[in-house]
Amino acid sequence: MLSKAAPVALLCALLACGDSNLENPGHYEPGSPSVAAKTPTETPAEQGPMKALQAKSHVLYTGTPDDPHSLQITLADRGFARLKLASEPQVQGRRVLQHLCDGELYVTAPRASKSEILEGPASQTSRNWFDLRSAIYNWGGDPVWNVDPSNPSRRVFSGPDGPSILVELDPDTNLPMTIECVISEGAPRQRLIQMTWSQGSGPAQITGFQVESGNNVLWTESKIQIRRGLTMRADFFRPTDRRQDSDVPVTTHPAPE
Repeated sequence: MLSKAAPVALLCALLACGDSNLENPGHYEPGSPSVAAKTPTETPAEQGPMKALQAKSHVLYTGTPDDPHSLQITLADRGFARLKLASEPQVQGRRVLQHLCDGELYVTAPRASKSEILEGPASQTSRNWFDLRSAIYNWGGDPVWNVDPSNPSRRVFSGPDGPSILVELDPDTNLPMTIECVISEGAPRQRLIQMTWSQGSGPAQITGFQVESGNNVLWTESKIQIRRGLTMRADFFRPTDRRQDSDVPVTTHPAPE
């Protein structure tokens, strides 16, 4: 049995050593280049407020189901994303942060105030998780998914850069059951599985899933709440220790109509 500090600490250790089995999830709009390929022509200080969404969810690790965590992920256009995974209730130091800003991915370890740049396989793995979440959070929008001729319940998105994304649909509801990155041979598969959806009068909304790396379920995610119509400045996605001094607020707020 893992200790109470293990879930957040394990995530940070995996990020630091470049292990591709890390459990965390950035952003791209299906139908456009992935976040890894985004190359802003403006600096963050020059960019105006960006449209964004924010998803909050309840996390239970497979190995420590009695130690709940909360996850908050903010995804914006132009390839910006932010993740916070923390114990619930949050205990000082029991949290890990990731920031994707201006093409760089940063991680801030538990009990640390200084961020580090994440590179190599761990960086690509994190971007893959962000891409999968973006596709699911934005499901029902205007992405261009190709139908697999051999399987009418399968959809594929292949961007100009980064891995392809494969979705398996429930033939009864036509909603995703699984979604995964099609990555290089020998690398652990990254998948979201066992998806549940709400179907009211409006578009279906994702409410839960399991996060799987290789053949292992890392955690179960539930009570997903997505808030749309937000805006924030680019520095919202930059680690606090790397922000320039400014009086301009970076917090989210409802976007104008």
